[in-house]
Amino acid sequence: MECETARIGPQSPFNFSERYDAKRGEIMARQRLRAALSPIQLGAGDIHPADCVARWGGMAQGSDRRIPVRRMAWMLRRSAFLCMAATMLSIVVVLAEDGGVKAGEKADAAPITFDTLAGNLPGVVLARSTPYLVVGDIFVPRGTTVRIQAGTVFLFKNFTGLHVLGRLEAKGAKEEPIVFTSEHDRDYNPVEGPDAAPYDWNGVRIHADAVGSSLRYCAVMYSVDGIISDTRFIRIDPCLFVQNGNENLTIEGEVHEVRDQYYRYAISVDDPSVVGVPRDILRDPLARRRSILRYGGLALCAGGCVMGILYSAGYGESRDELRSLSGVDRQNLAANSSGDWERARDKVDGSRGGMLVGWGLLTVGALGFAWTFTF
Repeated sequence: MECETARIGPQSPFNFSERYDAKRGEIMARQRLRAALSPIQLGAGDIHPADCVARWGGMAQGSDRRIPVRRMAWMLRRSAFLCMAATMLSIVVVLAEDGGVKAGEKADAAPITFDTLAGNLPGVVLARSTPYLVVGDIFVPRGTTVRIQAGTVFLFKNFTGLHVLGRLEAKGAKEEPIVFTSEHDRDYNPVEGPDAAPYDWNGVRIHADAVGSSLRYCAVMYSVDGIISDTRFIRIDPCLFVQNGNENLTIEGEVHEVRDQYYRYAISVDDPSVVGVPRDILRDPLARRRSILRYGGLALCAGGCVMGILYSAGYGESRDELRSLSGVDRQNLAANSSGDWERARDKVDGSRGGMLVGWGLLTVGALGFAWTFTF
């Protein structure tokens, strides 16, 4: 009894009546807040905002826990600041993108400095980082050979063209074609002005003395007549013709049906109509290399196939022999020595190596043979 009196007596931090008053004040504060926030519809199991404020906001009588309210206010201010910062950043990004596009458009529209061409071409026309602008007719002089490097681009002004009186060797590549096009072609001259269209320039004229001229991976676009050749002893291997006005390709008055795609033309050295023309002019310069690679590839395929089959059969037999010699039974150990096992192992290794070499030669030969059809 003395212990109970000591626990709830005057010496305790606060007595029972004080506890009751504090609890009652807390309940009344909750009820007032609940009444003030009554328009908010709460679901089952939700915590009423009044309970949160009364519990954490220091609304209950005698409570001094006010730090969470300040913390909540700080978090609200911080959230508002972050939202404003994100909005401003989005605006800056959008403006920067618009400015970048406009700047890019202005950069694309800026004039490009061209090297101009007119008259006779030099012996070698070098490819440059910018196209050549043809301001007057250009010529391959009679009795000379002009070589044009892969990747060279010619932009022709109106009423200009290319005349081939000597021998032209325009050898482009699939990745770096030689291009003959209009000065208005936006792919190579992105300035403001009219778009490229058929009849923009005259085209390529190959005269009768230009025997042996060859164009490889060239593109002729937006001209009047594409290519007109007065001699059939030329080689087009292959060329692309795009949106030319009258015709794409005319050889000795005969119009060739050419669509907007790569087209090949050549006369074989075995053509009976060929009279008085040196065979070297008509011969495909890549024919010898193509034949060597093609027949060499076939030989590798055949030899590799035979070698692979023979060594594959020997590999299976030697592997079975090694497996039998690897047994640990008493009869096998008595009949065979370690030398027999080592010889069988060497035979397996040799057969495996020959098999891999044979199938490897077959693969290389097949790849080489297939590659010959790409050039």
